[in-house]
Parts: sequence; structure tokens; C-alpha cells
Amino acid sequence: MIIMNDKKHNMPLEDELLADIVGGTGAGNGCGLQEGQFPGQGKCYNEDSPISGKVYKQACSYCSIWTSLPEGADLVVAHIFECNFYGYVKRVTE
Repeated sequence: MIIMNDKKHNMPLEDELLADIVGGTGAGNGCGLQEGQFPGQGKCYNEDSPISGKVYKQACSYCSIWTSLPEGADLVVAHIFECNFYGYVKRVTE
């Protein structure tokens, strides 16, 4: 076992210690999405369409979603999707 000693804490760094950590249905669990297919509905995010407009909710523990404030003359809202496992990033406008 490899131990990192920062003179305050001894911290094991073996992958086996992380083997029981699970979550989401995303990239780390074999989603199989290529960069051109990212983001995938149902794998990376789930979409809801209330009266106020589209709402994207994270479906994968590796994916992050940000929504910009309305900008420009047309008040366009952008959604930025990022996969922290594969490094994919995509900006989607409504």
C-alpha cells in the first residue's frame, strides 16, 4: 500500500480503496458516448420543460451543467455541459 505522508495525516492512495464508490450512469460507468454525441440525454442529463423554459438536471456524477444569464439583444441563454471524466465540454444555446 502506498502512503502519502504530509506530516499531518497518513493517506492511503490505492485504487482499491475507491472501488466501492459508485454513482450516476455516466462516463465512468461505460456510457460509451463519443465526443460528437456528448452530451447525451438520459446519460449525462435529464431535461424538463416547465413554463419558464428548458431545465437540465445532472444525470451523471461526472457531468456538470452551468446556465448563463441571458445575454445579447435576443437575451439568449447558454447551457454549458462538461464531462469531468473524458474532458468533453459543449455550449448549447436555446
